[in-house]
Amino acid sequence: MRLWPAATSLLVLAPSLAACFLVVSPPEFGAQCSPTPATDECIACLAARCQPQLDRCCGERDCGGAILDIEACARSHDARSCGALRTRSVSSDADEAKLASCATTQCGGFCIERVGESLSDCRESRYGATTCSCSVGGATTELICTERTYPGTVCCSSPGWPGPSLSCQCRPLACAPTAEGCSCFLNEYATAGQAASCGGGAGLTCCAVDDACSCRPRPCAPNEREVERCSIADVDCAPPLLRVASCAVRKL
Repeated sequence: MRLWPAATSLLVLAPSLAACFLVVSPPEFGAQCSPTPATDECIACLAARCQPQLDRCCGERDCGGAILDIEACARSHDARSCGALRTRSVSSDADEAKLASCATTQCGGFCIERVGESLSDCRESRYGATTCSCSVGGATTELICTERTYPGTVCCSSPGWPGPSLSCQCRPLACAPTAEGCSCFLNEYATAGQAASCGGGAGLTCCAVDDACSCRPRPCAPNEREVERCSIADVDCAPPLLRVASCAVRKL
């Protein structure tokens, strides 16, 4: 359903447009895409985290139809429309690319295709859209918690997952300076903007083991691997946790 200018600043939808998730404020109030009360989680996330990018694609300037793809993805969560939205992140239109990139990196778990029935309760960390975790056996949610929808994370599950009282988390690498150099580890409490890599300076050696990596002025221990710099590509799940591509569980 195409966006339609609301008649007043209250953004009231005509009955025939009730299937829309977004409405556009009148130009005299400054074009702004706003979610309707019955919005989808994808739209709610975009409004919370990508509002400036949404506004630049409102009204007649719809960024090559990006808004239509957003509404289609939010309405049906099918592979075609949600996939079309992601591919716009490499568009030559800067506003279109920024909107698609924000949707992918900040709302990837919500603006994504869904297949089958959810069997897991997946939630984002209270610290932001950088990490997510899932459990099974209780209430379910539609959040898709995977390494794909949360870029820059490693998903680790308890042995025997999925099962009651077990958990699965997709965590990013969080790095911080130390007196010797820097230290990184997979951190479920990582916040947006936190450093996700660090490099060794003069005289420093970077060493990785399991879910941690550090750069310091001494050689790696026998159980560590020397790496050029600490990054998400150099860490993995720490035993007994197991690496999985997706924490979300769905019945096909």
